[in-house]
Amino acid sequence: MIDVVSGSLSKGKDWSQIWLDSPESAQKMQELDQITSEAASKPPGTTDDGHEFAMPMWQQTKLVTQRMNVALYRNVDYVVSLFCLP
Repeated sequence: MIDVVSGSLSKGKDWSQIWLDSPESAQKMQELDQITSEAASKPPGTTDDGHEFAMPMWQQTKLVTQRMNVALYRNVDYVVSLFCLP
């Protein structure tokens, strides 16, 4: 396949232009245009509720604190070394 497209068998043909001029390419472009126009005509799947974040700040703080406590509990050597340093 590589020899046909870019090797000695290609005989100077521009395969990208051959594809662009083919009926299959025109059919695929028409299909893509149809999909795009259908998607543009439909209302968006989600609506903006006006909140910047998915969770309130307090819940985010609790969750991150819990994650850090678990991480510190799993790495006891690191915590002990922190207490030993001046």
